[in-house]
Amino acid sequence: STYLFEGQLHLSRSAGNTSHTTGVLFGGTATLTSIRYMGEAKEGDTNALADISGFMSEAATELVLKAASTSTTEQVLIRVRGIVRIANAGTFIPQFKYSAAPGGAPTVKANSYFRMTLLGAGNVTSQGTWA
Repeated sequence: STYLFEGQLHLSRSAGNTSHTTGVLFGGTATLTSIRYMGEAKEGDTNALADISGFMSEAATELVLKAASTSTTEQVLIRVRGIVRIANAGTFIPQFKYSAAPGGAPTVKANSYFRMTLLGAGNVTSQGTWA
């Protein structure tokens, strides 16, 4: 089956200053045919106006979205949006990962979400001159 997915993750931390990056990845028992998504992260460590950086990925393995931080007052916003094709049913688990333990436990803020919408079969036929 083919799914459109999107998610928004708001993390907050108020202790620890060990340098670390923050990434996203997908785990679980489902067998993926393919995945392609864009991940974006708000730069900066306070809840203030800041640049957004983003990357494309074609793998369920970790995509580092937020650069190294030593801040003790992180406010991280990560968004993902893409398509995943699943060959064999199972769990599909969105995750976030620090490169090192930052020294303080994060809080996943209210209204963070992950949503999947079924688009159709896993073997979608293209129309026209797509490459």
